[in-house]
Amino acid sequence: MPSLARGPLARRTTLTAALGAALAIASPAAAAPAKDNDKADEAAEEEPEEAEADDAASDADASVSVGASAKPKKKKKKKAKKTRSPAAPMKNRVGFGAMRTLAGLNGLFVRWYAADRFTAGLNLGAATFSHGDTDENGDFERTRTVGAMGVGPEFFYWPFQGDRSQQVYADFGVGARVSAYFGFLGQLEEEETDTLDTPLEIDVEIPASIQLFIGKRVAIVPEFGVAFRIIPGNREPDQNGEFDANPGRGIGAKRGTTNGPGFGFDLGDHGGLFMGIGFAYFFGDTKD
Repeated sequence: MPSLARGPLARRTTLTAALGAALAIASPAAAAPAKDNDKADEAAEEEPEEAEADDAASDADASVSVGASAKPKKKKKKKAKKTRSPAAPMKNRVGFGAMRTLAGLNGLFVRWYAADRFTAGLNLGAATFSHGDTDENGDFERTRTVGAMGVGPEFFYWPFQGDRSQQVYADFGVGARVSAYFGFLGQLEEEETDTLDTPLEIDVEIPASIQLFIGKRVAIVPEFGVAFRIIPGNREPDQNGEFDANPGRGIGAKRGTTNGPGFGFDLGDHGGLFMGIGFAYFFGDTKD
């Protein structure tokens, strides 16, 4: 039986099938370029974003560098100088008491605050001794009186002063003191000579002192330092064989020689540890 596929209809069917196959092959090739175009568009869009990010980062770095350069330098704080504590209100106060000085003067003293840290004072001591003696007629009817006196000024500066709000406090000062000792022997006129036989001594002291206040008015005053002794006169005999026998305060015999004119100094020979000590009562306004 003859086949129907060999007619015109069969030809049409074959052409249709061939055309469909050609379209099926062409469609993947067309799709690939489309996908490539889409990827190119996305890359093109991402490039401006990356460029903007890079620009922002560079701007941030620039701003940081500008801020760092514009930041003011911190000035070093200068250390505050320690201010000296104000002086205690002592001006015009006056202290009165008893004192043994470095050179050994036992007596009374007065100390006046000319300023809050500066004092001027005076030391005074005296001693006498009397006994019966013969007069110019040889009768035992005369009373002979001998004695000695020491007097001299002092000056002190008190750089360190204690806290006046405390019950017990101390001031520390340094100063200078000059004392003159002179004696009288009670001799008759005919017994007097042209030589210097009357006791005479000049002492120069450089004391460091502490005023230990107990309360506002009472002070214990120990001091230590050096004392220089000057005993005027000349031990060398003159053409008549006479010489000065000024004994001073007898320091020569205490040092192992004879009393007489000379020079010496003392460092720690009196009054134990402090070498000098006293006490005083201070009058005046305490500024309470």
